[in-house]
Amino acid sequence: MLLFLLLLSFACTPDPGLFPGRDRSRTEEWPRIRKDGLDTDETRPPDTLVYVLAVEYPESYDWERDTASGSAECRLSLYLGKEQILSLKAGAVEGISPDPDMARIRDGHLYTDFSTDTETLIKKDGVELFRYSGRESIRGFLVRGDHVHTLGQSRSGSGFSYRIDGKEIFRRDIGTVLGDGDHPGFDGGALWEEDGRICFSFVRKETEGLTVFLVADGEVEREDRLPGTVLVHDQRRIGGVLYRVENRKGGQPNPVIVSGDRERYGLPFAGTAARKCLIYRNGKDISVTGYFRINGEDLPYYWIDGSWKPATPRETASIFFGEGELAILHRDRFLFKGQVTPLITRQRLISPRCITVTGGRLYAALTGKPCSLYAGDFRFDYPIHGFLSAVHVEIR
Repeated sequence: MLLFLLLLSFACTPDPGLFPGRDRSRTEEWPRIRKDGLDTDETRPPDTLVYVLAVEYPESYDWERDTASGSAECRLSLYLGKEQILSLKAGAVEGISPDPDMARIRDGHLYTDFSTDTETLIKKDGVELFRYSGRESIRGFLVRGDHVHTLGQSRSGSGFSYRIDGKEIFRRDIGTVLGDGDHPGFDGGALWEEDGRICFSFVRKETEGLTVFLVADGEVEREDRLPGTVLVHDQRRIGGVLYRVENRKGGQPNPVIVSGDRERYGLPFAGTAARKCLIYRNGKDISVTGYFRINGEDLPYYWIDGSWKPATPRETASIFFGEGELAILHRDRFLFKGQVTPLITRQRLISPRCITVTGGRLYAALTGKPCSLYAGDFRFDYPIHGFLSAVHVEIR
């Protein structure tokens, strides 16, 4: 069964040549959708490429019920604006999965991962790049230059591996990767780049307590020992400062945001059960989103400008940050920069990869009848039978 996510897991010597420095600068220009893709305003330069990924089924198949348990005939279709530029048959024989968390768009190409009974397979536009022994869920994925960086959590138990082009750089047989592979605020999911170095965090349970590690370019840079009563949600180093979000037992306000070596903030009430707390870049500071159990309900909260705030109204579906901006998705509309965009009835977000903020503009690929791409105040409908599983925007 497809897992539909409704928004808003022995060290080797690294090859220095595989770790590129920072070589891309951000454009400050207001992004425009390509004229040949969506926009007909000739005053807008065609400097923004909007890619949308769709999973399409035969008209006769009820993909929402998925009675064939994920084995039904389907295709992955990559669109540039409204133009289909790639279509791949999905299935076990092809080694391509229709699951949203097993496909990602980079530089106009579609990268997919697939787990056999014994191996993990990475493809680019349907062509095999590499495979390696072990069944892993890809939690981090970055393309830097000609190299593909992957961070995979074992599907068979504890442990993970960090690889470049399939070559094992760092491995632990016990440990859990921190950070979501679908993190909408980080292009690489659980992998991120800081000062030209590729970083990730993981946690390992000890006999007494646990240890949280920070790894950069395949080497452990920092480890912090914590009591066994602590649950770690996410850890990132941003702007040279290590941030961590924790839950602690014993009545303390939760969650606790750790900044460097000091505690920063907690909610104004104690004993709250938090889940899915994620850290986002927000200029020189951070923002955090999470869902907190209050009076028997899971309610979305966000940390911004020095305090925790609830996302209102209560029918909020999901919240996220992009480029320091807050976006809130409701059941019938989304809010961004104080603007309200109404949605068509029953349109929904299939995966966190279906929403992004690039160049100050919100892009959302929503599934429903019809399936639609929202970009600022523009909406484009895709006449497909299936769902939209990702949106990716590049400014050139």
